[in-house]
Amino acid sequence: IRPTYRAIMFGDPPSGIGPAPPAMLLERGTRGALPPGGHEAVGAVLQEAQSRVDGIAAAAEVIAKPEVRQAVGRLCLTAEQILEEILLKPGQAELARGFLNYYLEAADRIIRGYADLSGRHLVSAEVTQTLAQAEASLGGIQKAFDNQLSMLLQYRLLDLDGEISLLEKTVQMDGLAGPGASG
Repeated sequence: IRPTYRAIMFGDPPSGIGPAPPAMLLERGTRGALPPGGHEAVGAVLQEAQSRVDGIAAAAEVIAKPEVRQAVGRLCLTAEQILEEILLKPGQAELARGFLNYYLEAADRIIRGYADLSGRHLVSAEVTQTLAQAEASLGGIQKAFDNQLSMLLQYRLLDLDGEISLLEKTVQMDGLAGPGASG
């Protein structure tokens, strides 16, 4: 787990690290470049999405409730995995349109709003109810993020299954399987 996420999720910042703003989730030095082929628009969308994830992580740092910080940390990890999948296969950006255009933006607004409202320490039935609704929504947001990641990974699995099947058929057709080989 990245140190920033560990601090968000468990409230124990690594030694020597103060309350500095969170590092980029997909740090520029470790991010791969988009493959050539007209993916500039995908790059711009990913950059905007990364900015939103960074904002969510920054908002989480000021949330006092550890269980809410943990939930937001999990959201950030899942969002980062989704962005990494899109970076690996920019053609899948269309599959993640709902995540990129709606869910991530809504999560950003909800979490920033929650962090702001909970940080004001206002005591009223309305505030308490709104904070409780925001907390309850985190589970649904996580489920949406998980489903999005699963869908992107499913396409990768289908690609791999196809490659394996093609290789097995080619080996059989070329007579290279040998006696006793299964497949």
